[in-house]
Amino acid sequence: MNRNSVIDYSTFIPRVIMKRGMPVQMIFFVTSRCNCRCRHCFYWRKIEDDANRKEMTLDEIEKISKNRFNLLWLSLTGGEPFLRDDLADIAALFYRNSRVLNISIPTNGQLKEKILKTTAAIARECPRSYIVVIFSFDGLEGTHDRIRGEKTFTTASENFKALQSIQGKYRNLGVAAQITCTAENQKELKDVYAYLQNRLQPDNVTINLVRGDLRFPGQKDVDIRYYDELADLIKSGKRKSGILWHGSPLRKIIVARNFLTYVSISKIFKEKRSLASCYAGYLNCVIAEDGDVYPCEDFNLKIGNLREAKYDFRKLWYSSEAQKIRALIKKTACFCTYECAMSANALFNPVHYPGMLAELLKI
Repeated sequence: MNRNSVIDYSTFIPRVIMKRGMPVQMIFFVTSRCNCRCRHCFYWRKIEDDANRKEMTLDEIEKISKNRFNLLWLSLTGGEPFLRDDLADIAALFYRNSRVLNISIPTNGQLKEKILKTTAAIARECPRSYIVVIFSFDGLEGTHDRIRGEKTFTTASENFKALQSIQGKYRNLGVAAQITCTAENQKELKDVYAYLQNRLQPDNVTINLVRGDLRFPGQKDVDIRYYDELADLIKSGKRKSGILWHGSPLRKIIVARNFLTYVSISKIFKEKRSLASCYAGYLNCVIAEDGDVYPCEDFNLKIGNLREAKYDFRKLWYSSEAQKIRALIKKTACFCTYECAMSANALFNPVHYPGMLAELLKI
């Protein structure tokens, strides 16, 4: 049987009530190497620190995966994840040991042969997982190339189409696009979306809002109205076309979650406050390429290091330090616009269900 089933997803339902437990969502920075130097990158310090690069080996990652906890979603990110020659092996390890249902891989789209070969291998080796490769487009050609590098727009577009050409061989493969809203590209967002829809026709388009420690902090001087306009366009496009991204049998719920996330992120940006409890450190975790473990990309207090813990993820996850960090997140009513944490909260916090139902009824 290809892809996952409703029964597979039902195993995560208890986490709606019981937040304590192993994470259901893992964001794994498999490398800090990158072949671009994007102007809005929040990981730029790690990317440029060649002297202190301490990327975990495949053997080390296998030890982590053998902690054996089921994952709803795994993001293999970076840096540029396709720079790892063993990326397909990493995905296969978590597929075998964590029964991961959804694997996403964000990319700048520059490495054609590696993207095609590696993605095909992952789709073959992980037949019951839904695999989505997400290409970044941050403007039309001039703007995108200024942000990411010369000729990156044309190369990403060509490689996007190349990956689409093999989708017919793999029913569990999605090819998506992502736009990061920054001060530099915000007035062009609708044009980028039109290009994607008319020329590339991705399975899905999502928005990220610029955040984090930036080389050019002015990129965060966003007029949120442009973000809202793009979110409305994406919602309208999905409702009119009926195209629903995601290989999951619960794809409409996933789309409604995405729509609610856009609404929540916009409101947090405007009001600078928490809308509901955040379960970073319960539902989701972040692992850096050097083995450091965090509850969230935007929360810089480290739970611990997997190398120092002899790759015993459970030991770190249930440690007193982890509990202190969770308590601090709760005490401070921590809030941010981190999309991954927001999407997990939307799925597993009943406070969000009325809003998600309202979005679901519009699809």
